[in-house]
Amino acid sequence: DLTSNVVVPDAISSPTSRRTLPRSSSSGAARVAVTVERMPPAQRLQWVEQQLGPYKGLINSTAKKHRIPPRLLGAVIINELADYDIKDKGQETIFSTGSVGMAQINVHTAIKHKLVDVREEEIRAYIDQHYAPRRIPVVIPPNARGTWDILTDQEKREARQFAMERIVWFQLNKPEYAIEAAAREASWVMDQMNRNLHRTWQRSLLRGPID
Repeated sequence: DLTSNVVVPDAISSPTSRRTLPRSSSSGAARVAVTVERMPPAQRLQWVEQQLGPYKGLINSTAKKHRIPPRLLGAVIINELADYDIKDKGQETIFSTGSVGMAQINVHTAIKHKLVDVREEEIRAYIDQHYAPRRIPVVIPPNARGTWDILTDQEKREARQFAMERIVWFQLNKPEYAIEAAAREASWVMDQMNRNLHRTWQRSLLRGPID
């Protein structure tokens, strides 16, 4: 399990971790910018605890559901948080199909690999509320059940993509959806590696299937 004293500080010690973070002094007045990889081990561990602490239970239960190590899921998320910058913040504030949320998962990747569940009724409702007012300058006939019934096939494809991207973006910005999506992605990667153990890359790094 991912416990308070068993986290993965080494997972963010790589020079590629560039997140600049504010640190309060003992008085709480001055704030000094430090990068994660330059933090002393104790401070880095404290930072990891602050980031993942509120979600330990969710990370453990989600990892168990997808049969992946909780420490792996925690490491995936903490590495993304360590790389978080102002661009990432912007993509979470204003709609973007880039990487968003605490696990920094790309919206199109989430859609392609079904990392987020979106119900058909959610899509139709979003189209009625947000797509139709912008794109469909007609009155819906009385016998139509909604905007969907009056769209052409091309318009339906555009409307579905419009709705899916925004619904998934909104969900990935919520920790519970981001953690679930990260677990699904990690499970998918592990499955793909196990299916291709004969490949050069896997043979050079793995001694056998990943449990």
